[in-house]
Amino acid sequence: MLDKLFHALTPKLDSVMHFEEGSSLLLSASSTYGLKHVAYLGINIPRIGRTTPFYSATYTSDWCKHYEHSTYVDVDPVVRLG
Repeated sequence: MLDKLFHALTPKLDSVMHFEEGSSLLLSASSTYGLKHVAYLGINIPRIGRTTPFYSATYTSDWCKHYEHSTYVDVDPVVRLG
């Protein structure tokens, strides 16, 4: 069942063109999967003309700022695996 849900979400991720759409999709995914939080990191997304990584998450803005300012992305094991 979760496999089918995941495959239903992937085409939606591919069609996201704006930050707000991505945030809305993440909230939907967290609800669908019963997760407390979801994060997405996209690198080299030429379709939206972005050269810096695109990051969106359902975490609080304070936590996201702390993560960014602490440069956790450089040591985050989940990012490294991705």
